[in-house]
Amino acid sequence: MHKRNLFSKGAHHLVVALYDAKTSQRINDAAVTATITPLGLTPESKTLELMKVDDAISYENYFNMPAGDTPYRIDLSVKPRFRTHKLQPRHG
Repeated sequence: MHKRNLFSKGAHHLVVALYDAKTSQRINDAAVTATITPLGLTPESKTLELMKVDDAISYENYFNMPAGDTPYRIDLSVKPRFRTHKLQPRHG
């Protein structure tokens, strides 16, 4: 995990778990990038790093999202490390 001050004002920890829609198996070999866009402001993109907790792999990073009335849009780019095409993330 990151060596970042967890108590920074506006810092939020984004954690993403990926599952194969056909097999329901966790995806452990992806390259994941998140883009956070505050409404009407400049987007911020970061690569999400692997985080292992109890043998389960997730992807994580910290983003600056100060509290307030501004909504944020989160977009993910997911690419398997050993394939050449991107996966289309689906949430819900």
